[in-house]
Amino acid sequence: MLTKIKHKITNIDKHIFIRNFLFVLAVTVVYSLSVNIPLIKMNYPEKYFILALFMSITRDFIIWFIVFLNRWVFAVFTIFTFVAGFGLKYVNEYLNMGLNIGTFEVIFSTNLAETKGVMNSTLISYFIVGLLLSLIIISLRFILIENKTKTNGGGNYSFLLH
Repeated sequence: MLTKIKHKITNIDKHIFIRNFLFVLAVTVVYSLSVNIPLIKMNYPEKYFILALFMSITRDFIIWFIVFLNRWVFAVFTIFTFVAGFGLKYVNEYLNMGLNIGTFEVIFSTNLAETKGVMNSTLISYFIVGLLLSLIIISLRFILIENKTKTNGGGNYSFLLH
């Protein structure tokens, strides 16, 4: 088993790997810049902003790369993450609530009248932007990243493509 994995790793097509790596890096940067910046500004002093953004991108890259390995998991994760991320961005920016356990208590214990008071065109537009961004990224993942396995001298690259 270990030799089989070693054989797959040593026979990776470098162009495919670089393209996949850059795609995941681009998704990570788009997510971090669109969703994480308000949270970083709120939680860290301004002089640490670049360091906090770098740490955020590094952490998110690891998560996105793991999810990237399966295209269907990637699709579901992308939609959920971007829509929820933009929803939490709205909660942070317009309701001045930080992301903590109390935020989730308020979200899940609210009633219909309170929900109507919070629902507005800005929140809906945030959800739509999150959904559109996720659909664009998913379509790029399905179109640009090859879905067929390649064999070249017995090397199977499917673990990097699906």
